[in-house]
Amino acid sequence: MTYFFYSLNQVLGRSIQLELQSDTYNLLIQFIREPKMFYLFFMKKFFVVIIVILVTFFASLILNTCGQEYFQEAPVKIENFKGKLLDGKLSTYQDEKGKVTLIVLSASWCPSCRKEIPVIQKLDSEFSKDGFKVLMISEDDNIDDAIKFKNEMKISWTTFHWNYEMMNTLGNPGVIPVTYLINERDSILRIDVGGFRENDLKERIKKNLTQSHLETK
Repeated sequence: MTYFFYSLNQVLGRSIQLELQSDTYNLLIQFIREPKMFYLFFMKKFFVVIIVILVTFFASLILNTCGQEYFQEAPVKIENFKGKLLDGKLSTYQDEKGKVTLIVLSASWCPSCRKEIPVIQKLDSEFSKDGFKVLMISEDDNIDDAIKFKNEMKISWTTFHWNYEMMNTLGNPGVIPVTYLINERDSILRIDVGGFRENDLKERIKKNLTQSHLETK
């Protein structure tokens, strides 16, 4: 066995001409002598990776379904706010809202915001004829960037440029994207932070549009 390790040293040190520091060499020898130690070493690394993945996954679930921790104070009802539209006109929430309204906080530089646009477009296309309305609030500092983003993504719905009064009304969350689903009486039905589940949101929109139509009969 001694001769084997001597030969290994010769192969590593001379044939391959790989210079190993003494501590690295000793560790390699120990792994060869004790394969169980080698196995345990990598199993520990494997479990650390698994734990990190699980923590990230559950944190993502919390982010997508709750999000209340991101608000100074999460609102339960939308008070009227006013602001400038991207075309330069002034308008208010009350003037632009629908029977069911989805307020979307977004920005051109946000990858998650870009990702959810096609899904919102599908919802808008399906339910707009029934009184569903999307109101986007752009958090781009430069309004020209917001306009470029709207044109690039072929966004057809009303878009406000953010202001402090508007953000305070919405609870001033410290993250985007954020969506608020609001009924005709301006009560917030749900808030999704960091994204939303399409089917869940779709069912809530459908249910509340039906309820709104029944109440108006």
